Amino acid sequence: MLHTISALLIDDDIWSLRLLKGMLQQCFPDLRVEARTVADTSGDFDIYFLDNLIGGVEIAADLAAEIRERRPDALIVAFSARLDQNTLKALLIAGCNGACDKTLHDDLPMTMQVTQRYIEGLLAAPARGGGGLRSVLRSIRGLLHEWNTRLEREAAQAR
Repeated sequence: MLHTISALLIDDDIWSLRLLKGMLQQCFPDLRVEARTVADTSGDFDIYFLDNLIGGVEIAADLAAEIRERRPDALIVAFSARLDQNTLKALLIAGCNGACDKTLHDDLPMTMQVTQRYIEGLLAAPARGGGGLRSVLRSIRGLLHEWNTRLEREAAQAR
């Protein structure tokens, strides 16, 4: 039996949520996508997209830490309209694999590329004799490192 790959999107902005859900469904038609406007991470998902600011409170780091405890191999990406160096650092320490700056045009395509690599790794894992999801995350480590290094550099330049 094939595992259905699933994603949870959390954003209190319904239009951003619809846009991201539509983009994911267009890019990855077999991906099961659930969208929520409240900070509820319950359930079992492979991929998590978290808006950093929910109800005016920066909450993505707390949500990521909660998810990481339950799902150590999940892909967790935070979205933020204000992604300074301290916010980025807090998100990465909490367990986010990456962060997408909503104000940067190139970040969403990079997010889709990371997601694609992660999904490809999940699909290939059984063919490689398992290896676990940690090997999938290791396989995209370079791409994640490049992405996060660029974000840190841009955040430092903005100061």
